[in-house]
This record gives sequence, structure tokens and C-alpha cells, in this order.
Amino acid sequence: MTGERRTWDYPLPSCIAECGGRFKGESSGRILSPGYPFPYDNNLRCTWIIEVDPGNIVSLQFLAFDTEASHDILRVWDGPPENDMLLKEISGSLIPEGIHSTLNIVTIQFDTDFYISKSGFAIQFSSSVATACRDPGVPMNGTRNGDGREPGDMVLFQCDPGYELQGDERITCIQVENRYFWQPNPPVCIAPCGGNLTGSSGFILSPNFPHPYPHSRDCDWTITVNNDYVISLAFIRTVSFQTPCGIRSTGSEGTVLSPNYPKNYSIGHNCIYSIAVPKEFVLPLPHLSLFLEIFLILFVFDYIDAFSEFCHTSQKVIDIQIEKQAFKPELLKKLTYVLLLKPYHHATKSQLKMLFEMVKSPCADRANRHSDAKCEVSEVPLMEQLKNRFKKKIPAGTEVANILVGEASFLEKPFIAFVRLQNSLLLGSLTEVAFPSR
Repeated sequence: MTGERRTWDYPLPSCIAECGGRFKGESSGRILSPGYPFPYDNNLRCTWIIEVDPGNIVSLQFLAFDTEASHDILRVWDGPPENDMLLKEISGSLIPEGIHSTLNIVTIQFDTDFYISKSGFAIQFSSSVATACRDPGVPMNGTRNGDGREPGDMVLFQCDPGYELQGDERITCIQVENRYFWQPNPPVCIAPCGGNLTGSSGFILSPNFPHPYPHSRDCDWTITVNNDYVISLAFIRTVSFQTPCGIRSTGSEGTVLSPNYPKNYSIGHNCIYSIAVPKEFVLPLPHLSLFLEIFLILFVFDYIDAFSEFCHTSQKVIDIQIEKQAFKPELLKKLTYVLLLKPYHHATKSQLKMLFEMVKSPCADRANRHSDAKCEVSEVPLMEQLKNRFKKKIPAGTEVANILVGEASFLEKPFIAFVRLQNSLLLGSLTEVAFPSR
């Protein structure tokens, strides 16, 4: 607008993912849960209808999926819902496999309850011409016999030991005009919740194995053998999912864990964690950039043999940071001097004196007038550490972790190092309280 005060005539528009919609004649597109990638609202019923050209089918590929399991449910129908041809009913946080229609219309319905909401889903749809039955796939934890996909071709399925076939073991490719489909639908193999077992041997698996078992289930298995036999149970393994060294992850949220978490990681790893999402879904979070800045200068120096190597370790810490370009090489001498200074402990002093000394920032001042770096850290605990009143409250034999914080005015960003000891030991004058540290 003209004049001395220039403003836009309308407020800045916003782009949101709506609840429901209709796509007609489009060969491809994307469906997002309401508000995606932010959590969807409660008490929703959203319906999307995809209609492609006659003779074509619709394929759905899930880019991200996270809903409240068993409560916030996505349903996909082949055609309109009144056809009663439900292709899939989905909830939870596992990304589903692709879904393919046999008609040129697909209906997607999303229902949420009154309570918990999550980040929702992103679905890519596409259209293609149907000339044969789609690949029925191989069921997880099962096998398939037969590769034909022409009308009249049959395929047989079988499950691995311990799993049960949900559906028929034999399916046939059927053609009705321009529609190609399997009759009945391809089966799946599941680990059931309970059952009656007979025979000389067999397997029992927790429900949904190898995925996590569902909540609130009471599963009973009954094993019956001849009267003159006994039953022996051998636990093959109790499954604990070992976290890998590095991952490639997609989706709206997730967790990064160190190798073998929650157990100790082993030495000699170089783990890279790659997280990718469609660029239009990246969230500009200010605190995320701060976290990444700190994360990029964080490293692990594993298994120091003895405290006598502290001076050497400090130099190693600094060398690695210079290699990672965490700070300028010309700061090497100053930072080395600060790390080797005798630490200040305030526990036995009055709060007023402690605050006064903290304001003075002794480390910063001494670093600015440094001379040659000398290791002032003593291997023997100081008297003030041994007199620390906090020590009396801790049981004997306790091991501790220490967070050591200092200030250096010449650093432009935080300098962080995580050091883990092979054996717990006293760290001399380095710590506030004289306890063995790991």
C-alpha cells in the first residue's frame, strides 16, 4: 500500500494440512494428516478420496507414520467404504508397506479419539495402468511358492515355525473387466497370542515377534503330549534389540542411541547418524541449532588407563578439537594452560565468598596472562576435598560421574569433551569431592 506507512494489504497466508479432501484425475500427489508435521487434533474424522482415470489403479507409499496405537486409526478402502473392501487398517509407529488398489478409486479415513495425539502421517500416492495382478509379496516370517501374476495363476504361502497363517494358503489371480486382483487377499504370518500346541516339537514366540509385543494382552499356551512323555522348554534367546553403530533414518521424530545402548559401547567405532526428511517438512527450531553446534564439537575419548596420563589426555582432547576445526589452532596454548590449572573448589567456603570468587572468573584471568603450560592438577586429593561435608552423606564404595565446568573468555563457543575411564579411581585434586570416578 502507498503512503508514509507501507504495509501488506492482507495478513501473511499460512499453509496447513487439512482434514480430508478429494483428488480427481491427478496422477500423483501427497496426503498429510491434519497439521502435519505437528500433532493432529483429537476427535477427528478425516476422509480423503482419490479417483484416477478408469482402468488405472492407485498405489500408496508411506513416507512417515506415527499415530496412537489402537486408538487413532487410518483405514484404506478399495473404492468407496460402502463397497466393504477394506485394504488395510493401520495404527502405531511402524511405517506400513505400500498399499495398492484394484479399482480406480481409493478412500482413506482417519479417526482420532479424545486423548493422545502424535505427529501423524505423510502418504505419497501415484496412478498406474493395471495389466496383471500386482506382486503379492512374500509375507514377513514366511515363504511363497509361485511367481505367476496372470489371470488364473496361483500362489502358495507357508509360515516359518512358530508363526500362524492369517488367511488362505492359496490365492488366485482374477480378472474382472479392467480389474486385476488376488482372490482371496494375500495372507500374513503372525506370532499368535496363546494357543494349543501338540506334537513332538515346536516353537512359542511372543506376540508380534520380532517386533515389540502389544499392550494389555494375556496370552496362554497349552502344550499337550502323550502321557508317557515329558515336556522340555529351551529358551533360544530373550530378544534385546542391539542398537547399531550409525543409522539412516526418516520420519518426523525418532531417537539416536549409542551402539549397544543401554550397555557399554565398545571401542574403535566411527558411527554416522543420517536423518533425512522431505525438505518441506524440516522444522526451523532455534534450540536445535544450538544443540547441533554443541554436538559437532563433542567427542568421546575412551578408556584412559591411569590418572597419571591426565596431562597427556588433555593434550589429546585439544588436538582432536583442532582436527575437527572446533576452534582456531592459535588458541592451543591458552586452552592447554586452562585445562592444566589447579581447580578451584568452593565447598568449604561461605556462600558469599564462593559467589565473589565465581564472579572474578579466575580461570579466565589466569588464562589471559598464561606462561608455559604446566600440569598443576595433583594426583593426591586436596585437604578441602577430604573435609567436604557432602562426602559424609554418600555410602562407602560409591562411584560417581563428574561434570567439570570452567570459563575461558577467549572461546567463541562451548568446548566439550566426554572422557570415560577403564577403571574407577580417585582423580586427585580435579574433582570437588574425593570419590572414585568412572
